[in-house]
Amino acid sequence: SKLGKQAWNMSIPYFLLAFSKSGSVLLAPALYGISKMVTQATVAPSLGAWMDDQPRYPVLLAAMLVQVLALSGYIYIAFVLSNPATLGVHLFALVCILGALEALGAMLTEVAVARDWLPTLFGQDTKTLSGVNTSLAQIDLL
Repeated sequence: SKLGKQAWNMSIPYFLLAFSKSGSVLLAPALYGISKMVTQATVAPSLGAWMDDQPRYPVLLAAMLVQVLALSGYIYIAFVLSNPATLGVHLFALVCILGALEALGAMLTEVAVARDWLPTLFGQDTKTLSGVNTSLAQIDLL
């Protein structure tokens, strides 16, 4: 999950800058960011509620599968179909959708680990659990 998220974060700027036209360099990154954040803000709460009622392992597998499929689709669009600047708006919209799906998958995997696995591993030791939660949250900052 972290690897997929980092792979996405490292490669998407290439696509967004290559897709942008010379006069509106920030339009594609702005639209991508807005679409991803709106999707997360609207869908994540209901996904979290759904996840609470499901066994964690199948949810975790499904979330990782969503991330892998989203990243694979993006790699195909951005790198196999050659120059993103020559691609149409419909493929840019597809990349925005894939980005939102990848972000939702990453959110589900992170929440699943934090909610179930850490308390199982560290039990009722609240000091250790708090420290591990903090460290897990800071992994993205590395």
